[in-house]
Amino acid sequence: GIVWIGTYKNGISYYHPNLFKFKKTPLFEIYKRDSETLDCNSLFKDMDDNLWIGTNGRGIIKYNEKTKSIQTYRYSQTDQNSISSDIITSIFEDHKQVLWVGTFLGGLNSFDGNKFTRYQIKENDPNSISGKSVYGLSEDEDNNLWIGTLGGVNKLDESRSIFTRFNTQNTPQLSSDYSLSMYRSSDKNIYISTDRGANIIGKNDKKILSLLTSNQVDSLTNLAI
Repeated sequence: GIVWIGTYKNGISYYHPNLFKFKKTPLFEIYKRDSETLDCNSLFKDMDDNLWIGTNGRGIIKYNEKTKSIQTYRYSQTDQNSISSDIITSIFEDHKQVLWVGTFLGGLNSFDGNKFTRYQIKENDPNSISGKSVYGLSEDEDNNLWIGTLGGVNKLDESRSIFTRFNTQNTPQLSSDYSLSMYRSSDKNIYISTDRGANIIGKNDKKILSLLTSNQVDSLTNLAI
């Protein structure tokens, strides 16, 4: 029942109604107000209750609340098994407990607990990921991984080898190629937020449709959701 909050340039905090206050985590003291580390872009708790913290320049941090241990994973120019960027924009764990990490300009990464595997744009390969920056991650009930990028939406099949690209050119119902986040609800549909309104991926046919009518879009005070 604890709520975790990522802040801009001020670390992370957590709240519980029995505490009646926000409390700074040990990360705040360990990194001594380092502006890059304290800028938290994303948070995710995995099936083993580890908290993964995506920073804006210090890689991804694994925080074990029980042991109070902290482990940091950083980009290395000489190590292809390291994460592809230190700017983390999204985190997700699939049904096999593989961690997926989206980055800014570094593409997508999977982490098996020992090494990172990078998924990046390949020239003249339509089966590769379509965007360098990954902001949304989710998994459907058929175990396909859905990826929201600033270059359209991608579906990675269960074998994790083939990307299918969806963009405003081949999928007119997609409201924008700039996908900002994804969320799978209890009805098993996946919702996509973009800078031009919202979309939905149907649980049965996996088609991408606009969630809002043109009149509803026109009535929004801001299209970036």
